[in-house]
Amino acid sequence: MSIIFYNSHDIFIKHANREKLKEIPGGEMFSLYFKVFSQNITAVDRTNTITTPLDVSVLPHLQMPQFKSFTSTFEEICDNRAQELMFYAKKTGRKLAVMYSGGIDSTLILCALLKNCSEHDIKSNVVVLLSNASIRENPNFFYNYVIKKFNCVSSFRYTHFLGNDNYVFVSGENGDQLFGSQVVSAFTQDRPFADVFKNINNMEGELINWMYKTTFKFNEPQYTKQHIEQLFFIFKKIVDAAPVKLDTVYKFFWWINFTTKWHSVYVRPLPFSKNLNTIKFEENYTTFYCTKEFQLWAMNNHDSFIKDTPDTAKYVSKDYIFKYNKDLEYLKKPKIGSLWRMFRQKNIPFTLDQNLKANYNYPDNTMYNYSNDFMEIK
Repeated sequence: MSIIFYNSHDIFIKHANREKLKEIPGGEMFSLYFKVFSQNITAVDRTNTITTPLDVSVLPHLQMPQFKSFTSTFEEICDNRAQELMFYAKKTGRKLAVMYSGGIDSTLILCALLKNCSEHDIKSNVVVLLSNASIRENPNFFYNYVIKKFNCVSSFRYTHFLGNDNYVFVSGENGDQLFGSQVVSAFTQDRPFADVFKNINNMEGELINWMYKTTFKFNEPQYTKQHIEQLFFIFKKIVDAAPVKLDTVYKFFWWINFTTKWHSVYVRPLPFSKNLNTIKFEENYTTFYCTKEFQLWAMNNHDSFIKDTPDTAKYVSKDYIFKYNKDLEYLKKPKIGSLWRMFRQKNIPFTLDQNLKANYNYPDNTMYNYSNDFMEIK
């Protein structure tokens, strides 16, 4: 049975499991991915350009959409998605349980609902899950709209809503993957931000050097610069095979994020559910941004992700929010990670399979992919 979720930190990063990691074919070299890109994801290439050491499957509705010309605007897609979710909730006798962090992606969800749904429908059919951190991140929006318009409960109860068939659990996951990668911030920490707009072919050496320095921070002397160079070119395969032109460093990081992390952020809340056996994908659990329409918009508009400064990231989303709340301060809002507050100090399994069966043991040879790209790194 193929895996749809794996706990990458405990499998590939945790020092206590280093001897076990050696048994996974290509596992040690694959662990470098998590040290460069992100430590807590279920990395899988949706384009099927490269293969990874564990037998991981992508859920059918999260498969990479076939690229085609797409002319709908971001605003139209957001409006349609809000209307679609409300219609579905009412049709099935469920309420929408919306995870709200106060960040850009979740604020847009609430704006879309407020803009496209009646006051009665919102009061009758929407529950907003939030915390004190949600309020602090966006106090203007909370006091002007959230507390006045929505029924609110603590987001620390999200495990009871996730998989509860009385609700459609909706999060802002997949929003980040539409617009770029937080790795850009790490890459530009000691260099001009303008470097992310340079041609990728001219920056290969710089990227390899940065990746090597990043992995070196983990005190792993067994990995050489030659290993990192081979790692870079494995992921360059995904970029080179893209159906759209990816000519800058920014787009390189975006495409890696869009292809290898999309599935991960959709499934990563699942291990924390109190109702794991009753989760129904796209029936009582979804993300606002996971639709084919959002993905096609991103592939057709990858010059609209950011302008020339970091604070313009997600400016298309910020513009949508501004049209509703007219809050000028929000146009310069930076990206702030918030999901970790919900997940910290919680015991999770090593893997979940396609039947959502949890495995609390380190992966064994029945879960290995004995033919994967990372076995070739020498």
